[in-house]
Amino acid sequence: MAWRRRSGLAAAASGSQVGVFICLLVLAVVAACGQRASQVGARAGATATSALTSEASTPPAVDYGAPLWIPLKSRSPADILAAVKQSTLFHLNCSPGSDCLQDLSHLGTPVLVTELRTQESRTSTDYYIIPVLDTAGNMAALASAELNPAHTAIHVQGISGSGPRWPRLVTADRAVTVVQAQHHTGLRSGGRPTLVWLPLDQFALQTGQIVWTAGGKSALDPVWLVPGTDGKDHFVGTDGRAYYLSQFPLAPSQ
Repeated sequence: MAWRRRSGLAAAASGSQVGVFICLLVLAVVAACGQRASQVGARAGATATSALTSEASTPPAVDYGAPLWIPLKSRSPADILAAVKQSTLFHLNCSPGSDCLQDLSHLGTPVLVTELRTQESRTSTDYYIIPVLDTAGNMAALASAELNPAHTAIHVQGISGSGPRWPRLVTADRAVTVVQAQHHTGLRSGGRPTLVWLPLDQFALQTGQIVWTAGGKSALDPVWLVPGTDGKDHFVGTDGRAYYLSQFPLAPSQ
């Protein structure tokens, strides 16, 4: 009997130890799960914090396709040139041997070229064309700056080669003489020759339906407008001839 009692106690003790071991094992698993959950939560919190920090420190996206309008203090040549020089196109890091001009520090006088207002055109866009000069003072390129409708800001659209001379026209005085000789009318009192470009039918020109080589296709290809004493506007093209507005291949009314 004593042996049986001792064996029972031993069995009980053994069972108790097993129970304790199982409890400890359960507690260890629970603790491990809690620690794992804590680590996961900490990582998730760190990731979220990192994302928020990154989002807060990252500057907002810039739409480089949108025009950068630079305000004009006035329409004086000095203020126009000061605004033009603020354009990003004048601060590019041009590597030697690249197509872009290395020196844009020498600029000529800005020239206003207006789009001719017609009854068919709903909108019109005017430009300042700025000669880019080399160190010898020769014209090396042209910068074209679009004006907003109120003429209070500019957007520098591009810089391109100028060719041998710009504009490829006779002088303003010579344009008046051409109109007098070919259209038999003088310069209207108070008027003056101005450079204009016209809303030509670009589709017809590009498809070859119309061939036009007398200028006026863009602000970089202007013609002279000479207001006549006959009350009409006269134009002198890049070919040195006088034209009436009806002779230009204007875009159809929309």
